[in-house]
Amino acid sequence: MSEENTVKNEEIKESASEVVEEVKDTEETAEEGVKKEKKKLDVYNIVLLVVDYIFIIASYVTALMLISELNYEFASLIYMNIVIMVTPFYALFCSIVFFVFKLYTKKPDSVGVKEARRIMVATFFTVVVYGFVMDLMGYKFPHAFYVIAGLLQFFMTLLTRFYRKLTHFSNNEN
Repeated sequence: MSEENTVKNEEIKESASEVVEEVKDTEETAEEGVKKEKKKLDVYNIVLLVVDYIFIIASYVTALMLISELNYEFASLIYMNIVIMVTPFYALFCSIVFFVFKLYTKKPDSVGVKEARRIMVATFFTVVVYGFVMDLMGYKFPHAFYVIAGLLQFFMTLLTRFYRKLTHFSNNEN
């Protein structure tokens, strides 16, 4: 009987060691998956940062062109040069503010109302700072410029976040 117990104990030990090996393999596979997902997330956020940077600059240049159509005083190249010189630094400031507001930490599929709210607050904050700094520097732009630029910045930033959801939704309809 003790031989039978010994044989059963050995079988149990062998099966337990096989289970332990399977668990180790599963853990290693899961760790590799997490690393790949994190790398994919980092690349997505870097691309998002670059696109945001470009769209922020584009929104202010577009706003100046729209204001120039309404008020020819701002149609001169002086104002365009001011916007082109100052706005890249502002876009960098926006990227830092967006990072503080955790707009570069989400998965592309997990955007929602909370992120839209954070974008709205971050955009409002950055537009107010931009207007204040431009006023301190002595550049008097109409308030409509900041409103139009802020709205363009908000909607372009929102579009970059929700683009993937919108295209995924429209692909599922077909």
